[in-house]
Amino acid sequence: MHQARSQTGKMHDVWAVVLAGGVGSRLATRTRRDDGVVVPKQYCTLWGNRSLLESTLDRMAPLVRADRTVLVVAAQHEEHWRKQRHDLLDEHILRQPADRGTAMGVLLALMHIRLTDPDAVVVMVPADHGILDESLFRWRLRRCLDEARQGRVVMLGMEPDSPDDSYGWIVPGAALHHDGTMYRVVRFVEKPTPEVAVRLRDLGALWSSFVVASRLDALLALIARAQPLLFALTLAQLHSARGFEDEHLTAFYDLLPTVDFSRDILERVPDWLWVAPTEPCGWTDLGTPERLEHFLEARRRTTILTLPAGQPQQREAMGARMSAP
Repeated sequence: MHQARSQTGKMHDVWAVVLAGGVGSRLATRTRRDDGVVVPKQYCTLWGNRSLLESTLDRMAPLVRADRTVLVVAAQHEEHWRKQRHDLLDEHILRQPADRGTAMGVLLALMHIRLTDPDAVVVMVPADHGILDESLFRWRLRRCLDEARQGRVVMLGMEPDSPDDSYGWIVPGAALHHDGTMYRVVRFVEKPTPEVAVRLRDLGALWSSFVVASRLDALLALIARAQPLLFALTLAQLHSARGFEDEHLTAFYDLLPTVDFSRDILERVPDWLWVAPTEPCGWTDLGTPERLEHFLEARRRTTILTLPAGQPQQREAMGARMSAP
C-alpha cells in the first residue's frame, strides 16, 4: 500500500537529495563574474529570477517537504549556497570538504538520511538541470517513486530529441508493465560516436538524466555491491552523527579516492536497475554553452506560444527577457 499524501501532494515517506557540489567548469564562459571568478552554474540565474539551485528546490517542493530535503554542497562554495538555501534545515545541508566524485556526495546524503529514517524512499536529483515542462517531469517522478516503494532502483530516462553523442545513454530491455512505463536496464553507453548515437536513438535508447528513485535500503545495497570497500569505509565512518562533524569528515575525505556514481556504481550493476522513459519535457543538463543556448531558445519559443493573443509588445519583451541569462 502506498503512503498517504498530504493535501498539498507531498509524499510523507519521501526524502529528496539535491546534489549541488559541482564546479560547472564547462559553462565557465557564461558564469564568470566581472572579477574573473567562475561561479558554479547551479548558483547562477541564467534566465528569469531564480538560480538553477532555487529552480530545482522549487521543482521538488510539491513532492517533498522542506524538512526532508537534503542538500549536498561543497564547503568552499558557502558564499553561494548560504543565500539560496530556501527554508532547508541546517542539519540537512551537508558540506563536503573536498571533491571526491559524485558517488561520495550520494553516499554522504544516504547515510545522513539513514540516521533519521532508515525506511525512507529517496529521490536524487542534480541541482543544475533545466526543464521546460515541470508538471510532466513531476508526474513521471511520482510514477518512479511508486515503483521504488516496491524495492526497485529506478532511473528516469529521457526520450532523446536528437542523437546527441555527448550524453550518457541507457539501453532498455524487457518491460515490467504492458503500458511501457518501466523497463529493465540492459547496459549503459557513455559518450558514443555520432554514428552509434544515431543507432541508439533509433533503437529506443534513452538519455540518462542522473535522476534516481529508490528505497534507501535498496540503493545502499546496490552501492555496497558495486563498491564494497567504499561502502564499508563510509559505513564505519558515518554510522553516527559524530562522523558528520567537520573535523571528522575532513579527515575521512583525505583518505578517499574519487569515485563517479554513474561510471563506477550504476554502470557496474545494470541488472539491479530499472529505467522509466519520460516523454520529451525540455530536459537538458545544461552541460555546455551550446545546450544552454538551445534551452534558452526553446524556453523563449514556449513562452511566446503560451502568451495570450493580441499582446505583441508583451510577447516581444518576454522573449527578450527569457533569452538573456
